[in-house]
Amino acid sequence: MMLVGAVFREWREYTQSVAGRVGISDAYRPVVIYLSRHPGAGQKEIADFHGVSGAAISRTVKDMLRDGYLRRETDAEDGRCARLYLTDRGLAASAYVRDILHGTDALITEALTPGKEAELRAALGTVRAVIREEKKREGELL
Repeated sequence: MMLVGAVFREWREYTQSVAGRVGISDAYRPVVIYLSRHPGAGQKEIADFHGVSGAAISRTVKDMLRDGYLRRETDAEDGRCARLYLTDRGLAASAYVRDILHGTDALITEALTPGKEAELRAALGTVRAVIREEKKREGELL
C-alpha cells in the first residue's frame, strides 16, 4: 500500500501541474473531465463518481460557475434538479487536460504487457473493494 500511495502522490502532482497549465485548480479538474464525458450531469452524480462529499462538489461547482467554467440549467422534466454543462471556457480547459492525461495514460499502458495491465487492474480493483468494505464496516461501528 505504500507503493500505491507513492504512485498516487506522483500522479496527483502531475495532474495538478497539468491543470495549472490552463489556469484551473486541481479541484476543478475532475469536474471538468467528468462533464466533458457526461454533459448535463448533476452534482450528486459527480460526487458519487469521484467518491467525495456533496458539500465538496457544491463548493467547487459554485466557484466554477463564478469563474465561468460551468453553466447550470434546470432539468426540463424535473424542475427540482439542476444540470451542469461546460461553457466554452470549460470545454477548452477540458480538451487540453484530457488530451495530456490521456497521452500519459497511453504511455503508462504501453509500458505494460496486456497481461500485466489486466493483473494490475484486477489487483487495484480488489484493493479498492476491500477498502470500501472496511469503510462501510467502520461506518456501522460508529
